[in-house]
Amino acid sequence: MLHFTVASALLRELGERLVGQAHIALAELIKNSFDADATVVELTVDEEEIVVSDNGHGMTREAFTDFWMRIGSPHKEEQEVSPNGRPLTGSKGVGRLAAQFLAHDLRIETCAGRGLELLEASVDWDEAVEAGELTEARAFVESSRRKGDFPESSWHGTRLVLKFLKQEWDADSLELLGRELWPLRPPFRASTDDDKSAFDIELSSNLEGAEASFEKQMKAILDLWDARISGRLIPLDEDPDGRPGGRRTVQISVELGGKITSYRHVIERCKLNILDYEVRVFDLRNRQPSGIKVETARNYLNRFGGVHVYDAGFHLPYYGPEADWLQIEMDHSHRLVKSKLLPNELRPPGALTFLPTNSRLWGVVNVNTGKERKNARKRRLKERNALTIQVTRDRLVDNVAYRSLVEAVRVGLDLYATVESQKHAEEIERLRPTEAFPVKAQRIEDVLDRHSAEIPAPVLRELNTQFEDMVHSAEAQTQLAAGRAGLLGTLATAGISAVAFEHEFTRSLESLERSAKQLRTAVASEEFERVDDLVGDLLEVVAEARRMRQVFSPLLSEEDRARKVNPRAEPLIAGVFEALGPFAAGVMPEFEDLDDVRLPSGTQAEWSALWQNLAVNAINAMFESSERRILVWHHRDGRRHSILMEDTGSGVDLDEADKLFEPFRRATSLPEHNLGVGFGGTGLGLTIVRMLAETLQCTVDFVDPSPGFSTATRVAWREQ
Repeated sequence: MLHFTVASALLRELGERLVGQAHIALAELIKNSFDADATVVELTVDEEEIVVSDNGHGMTREAFTDFWMRIGSPHKEEQEVSPNGRPLTGSKGVGRLAAQFLAHDLRIETCAGRGLELLEASVDWDEAVEAGELTEARAFVESSRRKGDFPESSWHGTRLVLKFLKQEWDADSLELLGRELWPLRPPFRASTDDDKSAFDIELSSNLEGAEASFEKQMKAILDLWDARISGRLIPLDEDPDGRPGGRRTVQISVELGGKITSYRHVIERCKLNILDYEVRVFDLRNRQPSGIKVETARNYLNRFGGVHVYDAGFHLPYYGPEADWLQIEMDHSHRLVKSKLLPNELRPPGALTFLPTNSRLWGVVNVNTGKERKNARKRRLKERNALTIQVTRDRLVDNVAYRSLVEAVRVGLDLYATVESQKHAEEIERLRPTEAFPVKAQRIEDVLDRHSAEIPAPVLRELNTQFEDMVHSAEAQTQLAAGRAGLLGTLATAGISAVAFEHEFTRSLESLERSAKQLRTAVASEEFERVDDLVGDLLEVVAEARRMRQVFSPLLSEEDRARKVNPRAEPLIAGVFEALGPFAAGVMPEFEDLDDVRLPSGTQAEWSALWQNLAVNAINAMFESSERRILVWHHRDGRRHSILMEDTGSGVDLDEADKLFEPFRRATSLPEHNLGVGFGGTGLGLTIVRMLAETLQCTVDFVDPSPGFSTATRVAWREQ
């Protein structure tokens, strides 16, 4: 009988092939901290080393021997949850090999609690890989009585130090790391030691922009909101209707679709003195930005969403996704359609069917029970009616003040439902004549969702299945048509450019022929001092021809034609003008506020074609101008972005400007020479721009220019 043997080189194979990318490897190590019930991970990433330190359970010598030193240990799969009830992220027992992928040398400190020994281990991965047999690979371990260096001065935890790194780290790679880790971190930093969901990752790095990039990605989920509801109790000295222990006013605003709706709600017999809140509403049906998957975002809100209450910065554990303290789920189950809190003019029929469920909400309500009791004593009111925290310190006492709190927050949600219903009705009327099939199907599916309790479950399941099939089929057809439209736009742009390219290329060939003849003459007559000059002329013509070819470069690359990206606006537009250089008489744009602006998802070829047509339009408009300037700048209004291209050309009549996007419409007449060059004059450039804009989910129009400019073209889109 023979036994299998395992080569130690398998350590490298497992580490590299199972992980594959540095940010995923580092995420695996941090997920081990999550599985160990850590509440804080301190991460340091510099040019020479990475340190991961947590305050988790740590490991005893037995645990280190049985689990960490055993490759493929199934103990996590058998446990399923951590000692504190967290669902474990690991199961295969190979995540620790990510350390081998990241660095040549690993040092570990771990301790399972006060009074227990501190284990210090080191692994030379190069030596381990060369050990021959896997069972011969070693880690050097020793014990000491000193306290480990763990976050928040904890006596237990694990600290990993990775030295002699195998990859270079920068802000972009740490942003990718944040993309892997954001689902683990709640949006709230817990103020209570018994909050089992608390998990914070604190990054420090001397790499430029690294901390900001990481933190931005870790908070990306909170920027996906579709609507924002905010409210505050107006201070007594600013409230003309207010009186202590009596009538008080709550100022509420709902931000939705770029509009803000304000409302003042009066609470009778209000026992509150301090209150402010913000609640964000999420629409997680469509593709989300920042690389966030819809299903992952939904799971995150199911786990961490809802409306939370903070008492003087102290997070009350009871309030969250599972606590229906605002009676939202109750009203859905009772199929209420009209608000009990809003006046008749703000209660259109069926408005409350747009009330969001807890799984679509993230909110924070700030109160202060200490100040509420103090105010009650000061005004000689009954303290039992003041907002009070229960003895268990997990929730508020259900009294008059608490009911005022519920009313103040809930009226904001009811107002959102009214605004959403009105917006929905307006969109239906606006889109009804032209809306695509998937939009119509989505509207029907929304109706089914709102009336699901009234439809027998088997019938509802069958209806939903059929609608999903229709929507998926229609979306596939729409995407196919959009892809064809985008490619058609880029090919049409290339066709228009080809005429100009041919004109300029012919001139280049003529220059080459002249220089070649002169070079032959110089060599024959032994005028060698002219040879260097003539060779320089030849190379200059060749370089010019290469620059002209850049006009077609986005179309020549299969990746640029097919792969969807979110390109940075400034380099892309600058590249377009650089490629147009020989045809644009050296006109280059000035840029303002475009440093970090990224365009919506689309192929490099589509975006290049769009901006090339706009650039040619601006350049042609300036042929007769004494001053030739182009300014490209960015404007943001909430979630709506605009990039404006302004020029000092002949200008357009804004009342007639939209007609310029129709085929064969021209705003200016070009001189015969410029028509011969071939750029512009066909009347198709702006038509192609609008076609590409629809494919890229943005809009293009003419707007009022800034002082000193004649024309302004705006490309606008809404941040998803």
